[in-house]
Amino acid sequence: MPAPKKTKIINNSGRLGKKTSAVGLAKNRRSSKSTKAVKPAKRAKPARPSGSANPKASAFPKRLEVVYKGRVQGVGFRFNVEKVALQCGVTGWVRNENNGDVHVVAEGPESALNELLEAVRQSPVGRFVGREQVRWEIFKHEFSDFKIEYHF
Repeated sequence: MPAPKKTKIINNSGRLGKKTSAVGLAKNRRSSKSTKAVKPAKRAKPARPSGSANPKASAFPKRLEVVYKGRVQGVGFRFNVEKVALQCGVTGWVRNENNGDVHVVAEGPESALNELLEAVRQSPVGRFVGREQVRWEIFKHEFSDFKIEYHF
């Protein structure tokens, strides 16, 4: 079989090349820098629901008990927690403990309770918290509002 006729061509990159056959042309195209495969764009992650620290938070009611430790008494901490809890629409109470801690019990939708936790952390009195102990429990429907309780 006779050798194919050689002709000069200019490929996409502007370089001079030789065409010997359709296979050779395909090889030239594959090796060309201008024909690199483009990776598909990554999909964006869905946005988190607003006001929820937990992406799996639900609207089902739960009970939250938090003990705040640190310099949390005498700085308006309970009044701030009460204000935030009322804004979040949860029920329960907050009180000072004899050992210097502040104890919070709140009930409501999990998303509202997460919002309460985050709002207290971000509040001006949140800087006084040395540690917080959070415990989630089953909703008991004990409260009709949120208030400050006092020890006697």
